[in-house]
Amino acid sequence: MLTNLLQRSTPLDILLIFILCIAFPTLQLSRHVWGKALKINETLPRIFLSLALIGLPLALLAWDWTMTGRSAQALGLAVPVPFRGQIGFAVTFAIIVVLLVRVHVQSLRPNAQKEAARRERLRDIGMLPYTPKELRAFVVLAVVQGFVAEILFRGFLLWALAPTTGTAGAVVIAATAYGIGHGTRTWARVLASSLTAYAFTIAYAVTGSLWWLILLHSFVLAHNAWRGYRVSREESAPKEIAPARRGGL
Repeated sequence: MLTNLLQRSTPLDILLIFILCIAFPTLQLSRHVWGKALKINETLPRIFLSLALIGLPLALLAWDWTMTGRSAQALGLAVPVPFRGQIGFAVTFAIIVVLLVRVHVQSLRPNAQKEAARRERLRDIGMLPYTPKELRAFVVLAVVQGFVAEILFRGFLLWALAPTTGTAGAVVIAATAYGIGHGTRTWARVLASSLTAYAFTIAYAVTGSLWWLILLHSFVLAHNAWRGYRVSREESAPKEIAPARRGGL
């Protein structure tokens, strides 16, 4: 199996597979499970660092694809979008509508306990922008991260691994690597991230198109950033002081 992979892959292919399947998950595990997180307290520097880290493998992939003359279709970026991908767009728009309606309903019926849990979850995943400038940076990061993650962990890894491991094996490897690498501080978060990664990877294997998954991934991240901004504004807003009681005891 390994010999077959080496024979059909370029050195850049192998380097990217190593980065995505081994180096990235190991780095994230060391940061979140063993407590060796890089301490950067400012939001904007963290965002710029994230953009740099996800931009490097994308640049390697672009160079690899240019040098070998491979097509965008091989990465699931075919235009026009195939029929199954169009169905994926319909699913995406339905999910977007459901999320927006859900937020509206929650704003009409606030629940302090659920809001506190949501605040902690957003803080845990680093989605609490405190200023409009930070919110704009988060939205840019969301769009870039959604695009890069889908191309690298879905488009590239399934293309690179499926001929050797089969589609099912490629789905398992790609989804596990992304789920572990994308997990946060607790094993529960790692599990939730892994389940989402499997859903996205299987969806790509079924539809053969990344466009709708890029849109869905980017929207969910931007949506989280926007909700985090609303939460952070509520945290920093001055609390209303109850009027003093008239008269004495």
